[in-house]
Amino acid sequence: HVTGVQTCALPIWMFGVLAAYAAIALEGAPYRRQNILGIRHTGPKKTIFLHLSGPTPHAVVKFPNEELKNGKSLTERGEELEPVTIQKRYDGDHGPEILKWYLKEIRPLFPEADKTHCLFPPIEHANTTETGFLKATFDIWLAEGSAEIGLPLSSHNFRHGYCSIAINGGRVSMEDLAKI
Repeated sequence: HVTGVQTCALPIWMFGVLAAYAAIALEGAPYRRQNILGIRHTGPKKTIFLHLSGPTPHAVVKFPNEELKNGKSLTERGEELEPVTIQKRYDGDHGPEILKWYLKEIRPLFPEADKTHCLFPPIEHANTTETGFLKATFDIWLAEGSAEIGLPLSSHNFRHGYCSIAINGGRVSMEDLAKI
């Protein structure tokens, strides 16, 4: 039960959030769940830069080291995670159009959407402009959504799947995957 939210809206929200999450995790990079759910598309600490109109729609994701699990070791080595661009590279890539659809059709359905910089707003109570979607709710939605398509997944499995696809396709080096 979610206070003030019509339960019939939840499946729409669920599949919209899952589609946008997958667009980032599978067509961008397999970031950790906490990073994707806290990704910010507005405000002074943006981590996703959206360029979704024009002839080459794309989005660029850039996390500062202090927000990454391996950020301390990257900083100690004088390195940082390279920006990742989500764009149409192959026929099956739809990341930019999914993100554009999510921003136009799904995100505005969240009552707290205008109170946070996070791409994925909380369902209830954006206590600060940095409040994002709850991990526990996302885990439930991902379990339900992936069961619907017959492919049970956790967020961690997204990371492994991305890495397997990238290595088998020769698209990303082991060193780059290790950084991500």
